[in-house]
Amino acid sequence: MNKVFRLFLLSCLLLTQLLYTSCKKNNDDVDEEEQELITTVTLQFTNMATPDFVQSYSFKDIDGAGGSSPTIDTIRLDAITAYNMLIKVLDESKNPAVDITAEIGQEKNDHQFFYTFGSASSISSSYQDVDANGLPVGLVMQCTTQNPTATTLTVTLKHQPGIKNNSINTGETDIAVTFPVVVE
Repeated sequence: MNKVFRLFLLSCLLLTQLLYTSCKKNNDDVDEEEQELITTVTLQFTNMATPDFVQSYSFKDIDGAGGSSPTIDTIRLDAITAYNMLIKVLDESKNPAVDITAEIGQEKNDHQFFYTFGSASSISSSYQDVDANGLPVGLVMQCTTQNPTATTLTVTLKHQPGIKNNSINTGETDIAVTFPVVVE
């Protein structure tokens, strides 16, 4: 009987310990942010000489990585032209779609978009927005085309909390999308 009582007592103690540890708040999880699903990246180009002329180009992968193939528009720009460019980032897997652009703007000290044109490019770009530390963000850009060319534009969003240093090699990549570009 004594042996049964000891087993019962030991079982109760183990159960109490298990319940205590499963309900205990894990402080390591407090700082972790849930990563948003980015299904859509839209680039809006406004011709600076003709502000009414606006063109939008999108990458869409509504079901996320690994499902159906994404759709990617070919960016078509005029040669020898300056453009203002805005980026919009969405999660369209939800209904209604979630606009992640505003969140990136609020957390701009921790995020940066990088715009990398292919080697045959005759397009230059410059950041038009900065964070509280004077580092580029990339929600607003200015692009200038030169000669007609066919190239690519890779848009990379980096998440760099506490380590942002204007380097594409720092932090986690939230998304990287390559658009074909034709300058005519």
